[in-house]
Amino acid sequence: MKRRFALGLVVASLVACEETTPPIEHVAGGAVRSASLQPACNVLFASDWSTGTGTGSTVVTDGGKWGTYDEFNHGDGTTLLSVVTAASVNAPATVSGNVLRTQQRGQTYAADVIKNNFATPSADYYVRFYMRNDDTTFQNAGDHAVEPGLDASYWDNLIYVRKYGSASGWHQTIGTEGPGEINPYPVNFWHLSSGLSLGVWYRFEYWIHFVDASHIQVHAKVYDANGGQLYGDADFVQSDPTASCPAPNCYMGRGDWTLASFDAAGYSEAVDPTKLVNFVLANNGQSGATDTGLYWYEADVAICSDTWVGSDALFASDWSTGTGTGSTVVTDGGKWDTYDEFNNGDGTTLLSVVTRASVNAPSTTTGNVLRTQQRGQTYAADIIKHNFITPSADYYLRFYMRTDDTTSAGDHAVEPGLDASYWDNLIYVRKSGSPSAWQEIIGTEGPNESNPYPVNFWHLSTPLSLGVWYRFEYWIHFVDASHIQVHAKVYDANGGQLYGDADFVQSDPTANCPAPNCYMGRGDWTLASFDAAGHSESVDPTKLVNFTLANNGQLGATDTGLYWYQANVTIRSDTWVGP
Repeated sequence: MKRRFALGLVVASLVACEETTPPIEHVAGGAVRSASLQPACNVLFASDWSTGTGTGSTVVTDGGKWGTYDEFNHGDGTTLLSVVTAASVNAPATVSGNVLRTQQRGQTYAADVIKNNFATPSADYYVRFYMRNDDTTFQNAGDHAVEPGLDASYWDNLIYVRKYGSASGWHQTIGTEGPGEINPYPVNFWHLSSGLSLGVWYRFEYWIHFVDASHIQVHAKVYDANGGQLYGDADFVQSDPTASCPAPNCYMGRGDWTLASFDAAGYSEAVDPTKLVNFVLANNGQSGATDTGLYWYEADVAICSDTWVGSDALFASDWSTGTGTGSTVVTDGGKWDTYDEFNNGDGTTLLSVVTRASVNAPSTTTGNVLRTQQRGQTYAADIIKHNFITPSADYYLRFYMRTDDTTSAGDHAVEPGLDASYWDNLIYVRKSGSPSAWQEIIGTEGPNESNPYPVNFWHLSTPLSLGVWYRFEYWIHFVDASHIQVHAKVYDANGGQLYGDADFVQSDPTANCPAPNCYMGRGDWTLASFDAAGHSESVDPTKLVNFTLANNGQLGATDTGLYWYQANVTIRSDTWVGP
């Protein structure tokens, strides 16, 4: 089949935009521990102690990210909190920056760092941190390591990590006693059913879900250092579980509650929501604690408002830096390392940033919105994130998009790069408009167009509406170092899935084979059936490590002056991103 489109511009002959601030050239390097990895969610607070190592307020508060730092030491100068390098304590490779170290000096010394008011009261939030414990001290109450505050009026509401040590391991307990300890025993503490190992790193994640303004359900996950989930809600059990009810340790006729069954039954825990807006890492000087001189460690704290934080956020941009034109806002403060306007030197600007409200973006989006204008085949523009991942590694992509543009030429809106050596491998969104709708096409021609027609372009079987927001998600799965399977989902603005792999069909589908538009005896391939049959698409994996939003100045494009919009780009390596 002949090529149906071509770049309408020779990039080498175009003049880049003349901006007061030039495009940023911050191309990422190799696989090193980096503070630049961002949670794939709407971040309320994040700290990785990258400010420095040692002691003192500047490093312990990570340059002031934590608003309060206390050492309760009777004036003798004892310091429990310090910052050490990630390498010195064998932190996981996914950890960026440095590590907070907390020493156990018994019940007469305490310390904390506090982030106040990270959220509004009664709003859901998600917490992630890494933790390792070497401390063996054991006492009836257990150290409060992670909670909303050292005062009982705070930690009565919630304790994220209450740790009990021993010579061979340690135990994790979540506390939900409630204001004035009003939540009933035995469902006011939740004990991880399996012990954790001393000297081993774990990733802890929590979703604090408000069922109403003053009641929460707690969801918890524990992962190993490699990102494998070890435990979840079903593994956190009530205090003193029993199979025999009635008994003092039964609640509502059951003595075997877990966080999972408790929440599924519609129960919740009373809280004072004004206390949960603070987040504290601490040694509370627990009564009965032994002065072991040993340590525990915490790293990469992140709190988000919209989804689980995860460990493998590769890139995220929501253009929250500002609105208008220019490199600073279009690159979202430098998150995108390259910005080009190919405008023949006349100053035309295709890319700008507008508010979400001005274009009726979905409530699940955050920040602002990138706006791209259609000015026909003689103007192009792009922003690029280089090297977001290593070659041949799976990744997941999410962005929101709306187009009002009616031109039918087949613009490249989302791809690895404007040069054909990039987009031959993969085009996420190739858009073809009309006065009433637009068509979404995924391109998989392969290096030098090596992948055969008719399974080198995948057409969404149903047109999409102009002026309507959609959420696009992709999983790029490497079956080997140079072959991929593409999985795609399209959602409406409310989060309902509209289309999936089975709705992306080959070029020129036919029921009559053999024919030129048949492949392997079939003329009705979809992404779903193609992948299920074990087929894949050839790629140059070094080209897929870049991500580009663009107007490629498509050959034949009409200068409509209309726009398309993108919001909330996120790329991660571990799972579908979600809303």
